[in-house]
Amino acid sequence: MDGSVAGEVTAFRALIAAYRGERERSAELSQQALELLPEESLFFRSFVAGILGLAYLYSGDIEPATRAFEEAIRVSKKMGDLNISVLARCYLADLSMLQGRVHESKALYEQALDAAVDDQGQRQPIAGMALIGLGLMELERYDLEAATRYLTEGIELVEKWGEAGAINGYIGLARVRQAQGDEQGALEAIQTAQRLAERFDAMDLDDITVALCRARLWIAQGNIEATTRWIEERGLDKDLSLETLKEEIRTTPSLYRFIEYPTLALARIAQDRPGDALSVLRPLLRAAEDAGWVTYCIEVLALESLALQAQGDVAQALAALKRALSLAQPGGFAHIFVEKGAPMARLLYQAAERGITPEYAGRLLAAFPASEAPAPFRETPAEMVEPLSEREREVLQLIAEGLSNREIAQKLFLSVSTVKVHTYNIYGKLGVHSRTQAVAKARALGI
Repeated sequence: MDGSVAGEVTAFRALIAAYRGERERSAELSQQALELLPEESLFFRSFVAGILGLAYLYSGDIEPATRAFEEAIRVSKKMGDLNISVLARCYLADLSMLQGRVHESKALYEQALDAAVDDQGQRQPIAGMALIGLGLMELERYDLEAATRYLTEGIELVEKWGEAGAINGYIGLARVRQAQGDEQGALEAIQTAQRLAERFDAMDLDDITVALCRARLWIAQGNIEATTRWIEERGLDKDLSLETLKEEIRTTPSLYRFIEYPTLALARIAQDRPGDALSVLRPLLRAAEDAGWVTYCIEVLALESLALQAQGDVAQALAALKRALSLAQPGGFAHIFVEKGAPMARLLYQAAERGITPEYAGRLLAAFPASEAPAPFRETPAEMVEPLSEREREVLQLIAEGLSNREIAQKLFLSVSTVKVHTYNIYGKLGVHSRTQAVAKARALGI
């Protein structure tokens, strides 16, 4: 068998190992294939570089994954292979999201989208992968309208390329619909994702991802019994140490296993077992920090703050939340907090009151449904010294939307000085001293 044929055979063996979740084996075979393949074998070299990148991506090894995907882009551009070039850019965007670099991720998805056109400028089906990526990114920033638009268009396009590519799109739609309060729509979307994953039975990772999202939906919808069954089926119900976690990272696709453990912690909090949640979260945080997985650090810290709050340790809960907010603010992460519901809203309110990133905390509070206003601070307007007038409510709503005094004046056909008077009255009635505090307090009061 000559080097070219041997390299091609090894490339397919690497792909099979990747589908099976055997990341170390896949990386090893990919390296062998690149050594065997001649330089002029452009298709297989770009193909193998992409597989190598995936092996590193699944293990959370950021730098080698980045190098592999950049090589895949370089070679695929040289040979004019649209699909591999677009996919590699999307995976680079995924890596940027993992590092919390939301703006960089968006730019990479948009580059992939721009590249996914034919000679006549028509979008090709592979563009659906970039659109789905943009939809998931907008969900994290809590722009649910944009997320829905991107995800819907992405699914429609990518299904012409391959049904399996739509799985993440339906997972994203399930999360969006849950955020919109459409629990039935969320379950229907995840059921569609599950059907696609079952049909595409070449790899287990899609099934794991779908099951994970379904477990999160169960927790959000109060179905703790179903979540408990999932925990037992996945073998997650055990003591977790940093050493145990490192061994699992070495022997399994670590990113996927890693995502499961925060879901376990979330379930433990819902079961009123915050101590068990913390025993899971603390080794996870150390592992995520070591790997540079910023997005997962945000998630783990947010959950840690909820567990500490449930134990009655408000000071430490706010310290954990402060760290989470400092990591999340540059990228504008929002869904990761809002999806945690009323307990997180309560903590954010307390954070804003204590001057912890008050503007950012205020923006996050404004995204929560009114029904999730912080319970200890929920009062009726009648319990205030004096209720807000209808005009003051209108001004407050526009303040919450981020309008300046001049813009509010133009919109309501008032003078700027009149808007200032209304704002002063709002502050007095709510007992606050700034726009951010006013929005946070109004949300807490359910106004």
